[in-house]
Amino acid sequence: MLSDEQPTTLIIESELSYATFLHDLWEQKMGRNGEAVFSEREKEIQLNKSADIIWNPFCVDCNDRKVITKLYQAMKEQSDEMLSEKISEITMGILDYLEQMEGMIPYPLDYSADLDCIGLFKLMDVKMDYKEDGYYDNFVNYIKTIHRICGIGLFIFVSLKSYFTEGQLEEIYKDLMYEKVYILDIENVQKNILSCEKTILLDRDCCIIEMN
Repeated sequence: MLSDEQPTTLIIESELSYATFLHDLWEQKMGRNGEAVFSEREKEIQLNKSADIIWNPFCVDCNDRKVITKLYQAMKEQSDEMLSEKISEITMGILDYLEQMEGMIPYPLDYSADLDCIGLFKLMDVKMDYKEDGYYDNFVNYIKTIHRICGIGLFIFVSLKSYFTEGQLEEIYKDLMYEKVYILDIENVQKNILSCEKTILLDRDCCIIEMN
């Protein structure tokens, strides 16, 4: 049972069971069927839509495609509501610039007279601006960004304790608990158990043991 008030660590001792479980998660993340079931208030969670599986904290990017898409959508909604006249002014300015340019060169030009705000965002390469100091800050900012912008509520980590110190993990968990997200860390080897986490061991005999 996962909780948004306490991170959960699942230790799977059997290498085969560990690999099988991770492969199952991968299949579900790709939109295919799997055996593992995650649910919230008796409603099944689709991992490819409502969860993020982080296999390597070095590879997360606060400006990956799904973040930028959601960011542009949110900005467009605000623009349509508050700044619709402004985008028209910008479009007219660009068209005037192109008309003047057309008169300055000996070549026929063809261009679109339609510019929406998302086109403008792409033109100006609008993106999230975090001043990270190493992979730790980038990792935490990524989780917060994905949760706030994309609405992801379940984060599954693979061997998170191999990348961060106990102190860093405690700070990560503290930050993310404020976000009210569900956290599951999947480990293959038992490491130091933190007081803030719930730890479950699936031993080699497939017995489930609650460690704390």
